Amino acid sequence: MAVGKCSEDVSRIRDLLSENPEGLTIKDISEMLGMNRNSAAKNLQLLKMQGRVTLKHIGPAKIYGLASKLPVDAVLKLSNNGVIVFCNGETVVDSNEKFQELLQLEKNDIIGKKAEQLPYFIDSNPDLPRLIRDGLKGRENRFSMDLVQNDRSIPCMVTLSPVFFESGDPGVALIANVPACASPIRADNVANSSLNEIDEIEYSCRFLPDGTLTYVNQAYSNLLHMEKTEVIGQKWRPAVPEREYEEIKKCLRSLDSGHPVALREFKVITPRGDSRWQRWMFRILPDQDGKSSGYTGTGIDITEIKNLEDMVRKGEEEREALVLKHEAVIQDLNRQIYHEIHCHEKTNVQLQFTQFVVDNASYVIMWVSREGQLIYLNKVARQVLGYPDGKLPGITFLDTIAGGSSFSWNDIWEAVRHHQQYTLESALMTTMGGEIPVEMVLDYLEFKGRQYCCCFAKDITERKRVEEAMRSISNYNRILIEASPDPLMTINCEGKISDVNNSTENVTGYARDELIGTSFPDYFTEPERAREGYQRVFKDGSVRDYPLTIRHREGQITPVLYNATVYHDDTGNVRGVFAAARDITGRKRADDAFRASARYTRSLIEASLDPLVTISPDGQITDVNAATERVTGYSRNNLIGTDFSEYFADPGKAREGYQKVFDEGIVWDYPLEIRHRDGTITPVLYNATIYRDESGTIQGVFAAARTIAGRATGGRDAIDSRVEGHGLR
Repeated sequence: MAVGKCSEDVSRIRDLLSENPEGLTIKDISEMLGMNRNSAAKNLQLLKMQGRVTLKHIGPAKIYGLASKLPVDAVLKLSNNGVIVFCNGETVVDSNEKFQELLQLEKNDIIGKKAEQLPYFIDSNPDLPRLIRDGLKGRENRFSMDLVQNDRSIPCMVTLSPVFFESGDPGVALIANVPACASPIRADNVANSSLNEIDEIEYSCRFLPDGTLTYVNQAYSNLLHMEKTEVIGQKWRPAVPEREYEEIKKCLRSLDSGHPVALREFKVITPRGDSRWQRWMFRILPDQDGKSSGYTGTGIDITEIKNLEDMVRKGEEEREALVLKHEAVIQDLNRQIYHEIHCHEKTNVQLQFTQFVVDNASYVIMWVSREGQLIYLNKVARQVLGYPDGKLPGITFLDTIAGGSSFSWNDIWEAVRHHQQYTLESALMTTMGGEIPVEMVLDYLEFKGRQYCCCFAKDITERKRVEEAMRSISNYNRILIEASPDPLMTINCEGKISDVNNSTENVTGYARDELIGTSFPDYFTEPERAREGYQRVFKDGSVRDYPLTIRHREGQITPVLYNATVYHDDTGNVRGVFAAARDITGRKRADDAFRASARYTRSLIEASLDPLVTISPDGQITDVNAATERVTGYSRNNLIGTDFSEYFADPGKAREGYQKVFDEGIVWDYPLEIRHRDGTITPVLYNATIYRDESGTIQGVFAAARTIAGRATGGRDAIDSRVEGHGLR
């Protein structure tokens, strides 16, 4: 009964994972199937050991999904074709006897070799090493190529199938299918025979939209046991049930220039009455107007692969049943051993070891009688609950639970007895009044005619903290989104609105529930331009300052600039677009006002007769006015980025001056002499102060120089001549 129940649970888990290919956590599975979490975890571990499921970690979460690869051992043992296996290092690690017989080789002749070192005509498929690397990434490929036997070439159809080793590491199986009609040919005739080989292996045909065949290859005519001339002109109609045939025709009608290729697998009945699996690739033949003028079809027999998959599946099911059977036997043996240990607890060494493990376990363990009294606490339980070693405190199980008085022990007992194992989340009470959140697993046990409950409690304080932090982050993010004055929305891959904030409701006049699920472009004056915008985001990853005009339900329009980017799920797949719209009406007014203010401020600076300059913390000039250009003889572009102290007769004193400003915040009437590029010296008094950014951080020094009248020195004759030249003497 227990084995049957376990097998049923495993099947339910596999069906659920098949319906949820993105994967599920243990909690998801237990809730969706109404299954105990421990049972779900045990069954998932069993499936993982069998290679039936995969496990990946996304942050703290463990995500389980169905495995899509075949085990190496099954492929080697069950395949009727030649098989060699490549490991993650792209070298051969194993092969079956069929492959060795095919090429008359020993296994040691190929083990450890790379693909390009094996006995192939690599020219028949130079992409083989790349295709093997694709297979290691989980991608299957099929193609024709040649195997070499001495000086003979054997045409075959090769399948590169992803597999996994017992360790879980990825691998690739190269399965060589040699058709019965294929025979070795000389190596120097390979190029001339390649088309014939493909003709013998793959079925190829071409037919009109009404199904009339206009071309078939030899393989296709052989399949029908007819001559090519007899087949051409007939209707293309595979021997499949009518329902399947209608699906194939529906698939063909769906092809167009945007989706020109389709792949289908179906089971056909051959003229001999055999049931065979085939895989066909159909491609549309468009005319000048883009409409269908016919179709080409290329097919291959995949019966061997399907049979192999069936054999692997059956083998895994048998192995699964065997494992479950042995697991049940082991569980029965463990119960028997456990019983014997308790019967001889004073003398049995195994009991002593078990007692030691329980006493020193890292989690809380409590034994509870049928009446709810505590009869055993391990060391951690005593430490957590605050009871010293020695006698039991003489309290009930409910006394250790926060809010225990609101629970009924009889209800808990009946639930544990009914389910045999019961899981709940609660909090343990310490003697100091503190609470420790825990996850409890309560097991029902019978010993020597008496009933007990064994409680295992795990501290989940950190998990609760993380969950609370995640809730807080989620709430905080939502508050930020709703607080944004800009309309924000998310758009799914079909162009439908999936979420909006309050600002979007205000600017469109529609409620959130009315907006979600509707088409994004419908709310703009130019729907096509809006559609082109979000499609560009999916193509390029983002757009910036994309101009659109939102239309309110009452007719008002609001010009906006959209900034948008794609967002991804945990696996990196694009889930949609996040878009933010900025109303540029107010922004434009602000920009105009700022530019006017900047022009006014600059005009005041340039109108000043005093040399004005700004200096960075490292002493570099960052800006000057026209008066500074005149007094130094250098242009603004030449001055900016140079050392402030270089333009003075005493550079050290100039450097000391601006450093004094940084130290004291301001200087008044600091005497310096500016040197003109022609040598003229102009004595000045500098007044300077520091200036800061919006955050209060010092950005530099603003300095104004006032020329001291009548004190120009150096080059005096030149100055006298300038004065006389202007008639001022």
